[in-house]
Amino acid sequence: IRLQRYFENLIPKGDVYKIELEVNGTKKVFINSILKFMLKGEDERVDARTSAILEKVIDDFYKDAFINRPLQQIVMSDIYNFLKERLKHSEEDREVVEYMVDRFYSYTNNGKYPNLFDMPTNIKETNNIFFEIRINDNELVPIIIMSIIDYINNVFGSSKYKKKSKLVVIDEGWFFMANEMAKTFIEEAFRTYRKRGIAIAFGTQNPRDYKTMLNYIPYKWILYLENPREAVETYELGERDLALLKTIDKPKAYDYKFSKQYVIFKDSLGKTDKGLFLMPAYPEFRWIAETDPVFKLQREEAVLKAGSLEKAIEMLAFGT
Repeated sequence: IRLQRYFENLIPKGDVYKIELEVNGTKKVFINSILKFMLKGEDERVDARTSAILEKVIDDFYKDAFINRPLQQIVMSDIYNFLKERLKHSEEDREVVEYMVDRFYSYTNNGKYPNLFDMPTNIKETNNIFFEIRINDNELVPIIIMSIIDYINNVFGSSKYKKKSKLVVIDEGWFFMANEMAKTFIEEAFRTYRKRGIAIAFGTQNPRDYKTMLNYIPYKWILYLENPREAVETYELGERDLALLKTIDKPKAYDYKFSKQYVIFKDSLGKTDKGLFLMPAYPEFRWIAETDPVFKLQREEAVLKAGSLEKAIEMLAFGT
């Protein structure tokens, strides 16, 4: 999937560059977080000095972009080329800039990950958008997730969609939630999404993945778990709760017509409440959730026929 150039909305308008960068902290948090993940590599961390230099580079880059190409959309190679030019004049921070040039090259169209961050999006704004990430690259996956979150904020958080209902569901996002470097990004995303009227949901099969995020999640929906006691321990529930959790089966057992869920939430007075609910399932649910090989094969064939995952799921769900 060609992702939207998430850099472009940082470009200020008119002569208010300084105010734009200082006031709109969300954009800086997002772009800094994404570029830090690009810099760090797998299982590494960005030290304080590199982080400070990166922030200065971003500010300088957009000052230059505003003066020299205010109407041009920004792609990864623009930042890469800006850093290469900066390298010619770098002295004190030369080693760090060289490292950035080396790392960011991977995300240009000539690097390890072409066609993702160095060209315009081909995403169409429709009622249902499905991003299916089929990669086992722990370095790339969080960057893709963050880019999608930022894309959704930029597009569907705009005034054009103000009156529309918007929900973002991230399935199996445990690797992302558990990453310490993503914490600031996640906190900012939750705050920004709420302000923009966008709901966000993370899905995982391991309740413990949420420990670092419990303060930011107003609703916890617990579906089928192989080991319900994990949820009891994570959410400090009792034996009665455990008994109810054990009654929950997989959606397939209900023929995908509804799902049984244990919900923990805060009521209008701020008091924590909980209970077991039956929730009706929408038609597309089966084709998103089912992992049975037969269903997966049908879905793959439908994707080839329809041309996209989104159209395939709609076709299968409604028999069109």
